[in-house]
Amino acid sequence: MRRSRHSFYVGHNIYEFVSELRRLVETSPDGVNAVVRKMIEKRIPDYDYKDQFKTLLHTLVEKGKRQDVISYTERLRVLPGMQEIFDSLTRAKPRP
Repeated sequence: MRRSRHSFYVGHNIYEFVSELRRLVETSPDGVNAVVRKMIEKRIPDYDYKDQFKTLLHTLVEKGKRQDVISYTERLRVLPGMQEIFDSLTRAKPRP
């Protein structure tokens, strides 16, 4: 993952990159979470192709990264659907 994260903002490759993160999140949620954090710090994506990013964020919530996802969606509010995810996470009570 370390090697690939440096090239994720080259043209349409970000969407392929997010697709790979979706595949990896099941086995390495901490690693994927760290990559997503760095990715968002560098640049907000222009759009969410096929809702892949939303799906990735929902999976991160399921994997216990709720607080991080709240922070991400706050920054990603310009993308369709991110405000709704933010609202639902901040209204809902966290799971133990």
